[in-house]
Amino acid sequence: YVCGVDCPLAFHYKKWLEVFPEAKIVLNVRDGRKWYRSMKNTLVPLVEDRFRFPTCLLSPIDPKMIALGYCNVDMEPQEGKGVFGSVIAGEDAAVEFYNEWMEAVKKNVPEDRLLVFNVEEGWEPLCTFLDLPVPDQPFPNVNDSAEMRKIVFNMRAVAWGVVVGLPLLTAAGLYAFFRK
Repeated sequence: YVCGVDCPLAFHYKKWLEVFPEAKIVLNVRDGRKWYRSMKNTLVPLVEDRFRFPTCLLSPIDPKMIALGYCNVDMEPQEGKGVFGSVIAGEDAAVEFYNEWMEAVKKNVPEDRLLVFNVEEGWEPLCTFLDLPVPDQPFPNVNDSAEMRKIVFNMRAVAWGVVVGLPLLTAAGLYAFFRK
């Protein structure tokens, strides 16, 4: 299979269905309040960092930051609310946005091409939908909140390393060179 996941691809599912008429859509569902907490504690800080010093210096060159920028823009058509704006507005607004998004996808994707999938169900429904054998290994758990917080921390550390560390190393090197 050739596939695309997450942002910004997922936000253009209608166009993908037009371009790839045999495409299948897997709609990953979860409790809206848990989704809100996850977004608030993981992706929203990443998006906000795109505009904060010093991570803003990396935004134009870091593919993850560029993709997050597209996610923020591409979700806007949902009744004028963006995904990140809804999360920042608070839990109720975010859950409403999430539920509206889920219903819109269910309404717009033909039933025979849509799997409404909760990862807690494991491999079986996903493999059946994709006509693939069930792997002989546990269903993976990746992109959890702890892993995403590590990514936020690492991006901040790299940004500060570039802003503070690079000039210090340059100054130390120049001092050592001219001291001779």
